[in-house]
Amino acid sequence: WPAVVAAAVLAVALSITELSATMVLLPPGVPSFAQSLLNQMHYARDQQVIASCILLVLVGTTVAVVMFALMRLATGRGVQKLAVAAVLVTAGSGLTAGCDEIGAAGAAETLGYFGATGRGHGQFIYPRAIALAADGTLLVVDKTGRVQRLDEKGEYHGGWTMPQVVAGKPVGLSCGHDGNVYVADTHYHRVMVYSPTGVRQRQFGKYGTGPGEFIYPTDAALAPDGRIFVSEYGGNDRISIFSHEGEFIRSFGSFGEGENQFARPAALCVDGGRRALYVADACNHRIVRYDLAGNLLGVIGGVGRAKGKLRYPYDVNLLPDGSLIVCEYGNNRLQRFSVDGRSLGTWGQPGGEPGQLRYPWGVVVDARWRVFVVDSGNDRIQVWRLQ
Repeated sequence: WPAVVAAAVLAVALSITELSATMVLLPPGVPSFAQSLLNQMHYARDQQVIASCILLVLVGTTVAVVMFALMRLATGRGVQKLAVAAVLVTAGSGLTAGCDEIGAAGAAETLGYFGATGRGHGQFIYPRAIALAADGTLLVVDKTGRVQRLDEKGEYHGGWTMPQVVAGKPVGLSCGHDGNVYVADTHYHRVMVYSPTGVRQRQFGKYGTGPGEFIYPTDAALAPDGRIFVSEYGGNDRISIFSHEGEFIRSFGSFGEGENQFARPAALCVDGGRRALYVADACNHRIVRYDLAGNLLGVIGGVGRAKGKLRYPYDVNLLPDGSLIVCEYGNNRLQRFSVDGRSLGTWGQPGGEPGQLRYPWGVVVDARWRVFVVDSGNDRIQVWRLQ
């Protein structure tokens, strides 16, 4: 039985909760197998994921067999117990490594939260995007494909379900200056435009790599002049610019880690006053700043857990003073940056209690400095105040 326990512990340590273990164990700043596997899953590269998982199983099996053989060679019961204890301690320390490093570096007032797991009004099944409407209501989309309109207390004020949801659900929402709601219908490779009451107005885009076509669009953001910026990943990894009516103008960027390259650009934010576009370049662990013509202005962040570093930034938005708030899926926290890229503080840590986050996907801020965080793994929206 000690050998079986040791093998089981190793298997669990290598395979437990695919994403969460990866996020905890991934060494910041160092390329690793875990990082490669997570990026493959992000990009829905099924064949690569299968091959990587087979390799992982083979490695785990090899380690288990070696451990079994060593324990069979152990001559005393005490040696066996010592070996099992060593495996347990090693596995335990590995699974908890890094948790303490993600703690908050500042303080924020937790005002509460709303939502719970479920399919009813005001309930969520893994919410993934949020937008703030001009009237102060919130729009939230989850993995059921529902877009719900909620007030600041989570009361339901209507909504709709996306017309197709079998292939996948949207990951991006924006409210335009025209009052319409722009939905990045990710797995159907298009942008859907709805009225404030959920009546479909129009759509643009289709699957492909050509001008005006998409592979997995992630977000849409409107410039003051009505132009629409759309981010996408899965092969194109670029930002495309459209007219307000959805006519293609131009695109910039390509897949990669270099200048003017992206690896899953997950969200967009337009600062109309400074005429800047911010791109949450998730798998490159950075925020990239452009002007509204698509010219590169600068980069914020880099992979890590320290203040000023990022791990899988999934959303970026503006605070009332023009500074940035970034939602970090990988660090289970929010981080605030000045316009010139200085970190002004971090808030949050892993967990399910108020003030803690589990895989946050989105964030918006209202004029009263209230921060609404899509706390995806906890199926809720948390409300904080940073001032």
